[in-house]
Amino acid sequence: MAAEANKPKYLISEVFIDAGKAGGMPQAMDEANQLVGQLHQGAQFASVARQFSTDATAANGGDAGWLTAGELDPEVRAAVDALRPGALSAPIAVKDGVYIIYLRERQAGGSAVLIDLKQAAIALPADAPQADVDAARAKLEALRGQLHGCDQFETIAAKTDGVLAGDLGEADAKDLAPAFRDAALALSVGDVSEPIRSDQGLHLLAVCSKRSNTAEGLNHDQIENRLMGEQLQMINKREIRDLRNSASIELRGAQAGS
Repeated sequence: MAAEANKPKYLISEVFIDAGKAGGMPQAMDEANQLVGQLHQGAQFASVARQFSTDATAANGGDAGWLTAGELDPEVRAAVDALRPGALSAPIAVKDGVYIIYLRERQAGGSAVLIDLKQAAIALPADAPQADVDAARAKLEALRGQLHGCDQFETIAAKTDGVLAGDLGEADAKDLAPAFRDAALALSVGDVSEPIRSDQGLHLLAVCSKRSNTAEGLNHDQIENRLMGEQLQMINKREIRDLRNSASIELRGAQAGS
């Protein structure tokens, strides 16, 4: 939850063409291209989704609701990132079919991720010779192998000549320098980063704690229920898709007097 809190959210509608049901990926792509053409000519997305989509969201006119980047297939996420709200994607090939995505709205990550950091650094000017940078990097890499989380971080780091260690305290991830922010968000609590270059030198970061406004106020049972709900949604989506793929419709003539 903390990792997702700082990521954007997308309100999307979708059409999914199952490659297996369409007869193969080329056929699914051809069908998707035809549907995109119809949509650009004025066809209603919800009507197209209800008629042609094989996803569970077809019953809702393709409405998938608000999704985070982590809930999207990587191919879909890359395409959505390039769209403006109100735009329609080109057909997006994924492992088992083709998506057409309509991005209705986008929200920037609104919940702060608060990260408590410690650092060990070697001062180097921005124009330092590469040999000096390499020597400092080697020294910090050797030190990194001795560090295990935040316990005794400053004490151990201070034993290495030329290394300055200190507690950076807790900061909002969005207020950190980009290189520091990317490393801190990617690390788990207790991890120590690889050396990070800045205009002031080389730095090791240790993540001592990480918390999010999204996670605050939720107890163990609420988080467990949320995780179970997400699992049930995935199971439901898979089962409905399988049922749609295996269903057959039997038409019978009207009987007299009926």
